[in-house]
Amino acid sequence: MPTFLLSKWLWIGLAFAGLAAWGAWEHTQVLDLELAIQTQKTEAANMLAKATDAADQVNQQNAQLSQQIEEVHNAHVTEIEAAHADNQRLADQLDSLRNTPRRGGGGASTVSRAPLASGGAAGTASSADQSGPSEDPVGFLAQALVDVADSADRAIEYGQACHDWAVKVGNAP
Repeated sequence: MPTFLLSKWLWIGLAFAGLAAWGAWEHTQVLDLELAIQTQKTEAANMLAKATDAADQVNQQNAQLSQQIEEVHNAHVTEIEAAHADNQRLADQLDSLRNTPRRGGGGASTVSRAPLASGGAAGTASSADQSGPSEDPVGFLAQALVDVADSADRAIEYGQACHDWAVKVGNAP
């Protein structure tokens, strides 16, 4: 009986040793997988930090570019406003230099459009003032041209600012 008990205990011991070895091997595999996962997390965190730094750098460059283009645009708008003011001053000066008989009735006669109610004939001469843009078509046209030139200058400047931005952003790294 002792031999049988020994062999029985031997088999039981071997079974427990096998289970212990298998458990240790599984634990080692789990530790290896956990280490691999931790390594991947560290690498991903490093890659994310690099990508975030690169994105922040690009955002900073875009902000600087935007500020530079805005400064140039504002300088050009100031130049356009000065040119518009100069054009307006010249148009006003031209208007004041012209001697138009319709402005204030300086002795020149204009044709009246009054009906035949007061006994006079239609189309009689009078020196009455007229109002509105039809009074001075040359002055009105000069003002309209100054306004159109100002609008065109502003549109050109806006388009140029957009073009500059697109070119600079397209050439950015």
